[in-house]
Amino acid sequence: MRRSLRPSRAPAAVEDFEEIAPERESEREIELAHALLHPSRYPREHEERPENADDDRVPAGVPRRRTTKTAQIVLASVLAVLSLTGTVAVASRVTREIERAPVVQAPAPALPPAAATATAPEPAPIAESPPPALDPPLLDPSLDDAPMPVVDRAAARKERNEAQAALEMRDLPRARDAAARAVHLDPEHADGWLLLGAAYLDLREEWAARRAFAACAKHAKRGPRGECAALIRPPNAAVLSRAH
Repeated sequence: MRRSLRPSRAPAAVEDFEEIAPERESEREIELAHALLHPSRYPREHEERPENADDDRVPAGVPRRRTTKTAQIVLASVLAVLSLTGTVAVASRVTREIERAPVVQAPAPALPPAAATATAPEPAPIAESPPPALDPPLLDPSLDDAPMPVVDRAAARKERNEAQAALEMRDLPRARDAAARAVHLDPEHADGWLLLGAAYLDLREEWAARRAFAACAKHAKRGPRGECAALIRPPNAAVLSRAH
């Protein structure tokens, strides 16, 4: 005959267990969690008890829970959540730092030195050549005896006036050139030769002045040609003979 293991009525202590057991289970799970984290601080009495260990407040016939295994599961879950939360927080922080970091643009590659552009050399300014200066005919020995034709008396008169004004202004080169043009235009007038000789004297070119006065005495037919002859006689001839 089988014996029924089911009690005819619930033990009186079961009602108390329903109110007390959850609290004790919760406290024990916390203690076990701390024991797993810090085993050196807790005695070995907190280690896992066998399933058949007695509990004063749990009546016989009520199945016991494996509190140690439950604590381990809870602790593993807590650690997993903390680890995952920490990883996510660290990742979020790194992402924020990357977003906040200033964007450093890479320096632009250095451009190769530009090849020197070949530019055509600027043309040299064309110097306006002055009108060819007329060499005084007396500087050419072949003119001493050669006849000298009159070219333009009116133009010669203007050149003589310019030479006279330049001598008064002490512009000796201009006076010399104007007088030389005058004798080329009208060699028969003595004033052109006298002005040319005077310009040479002021330029300290006595030998050229002497030749101008000699040419005046030979070729002049108008004007003060007697003065030209007087200048080539002594003692004036001695001064004009400083030579060359």
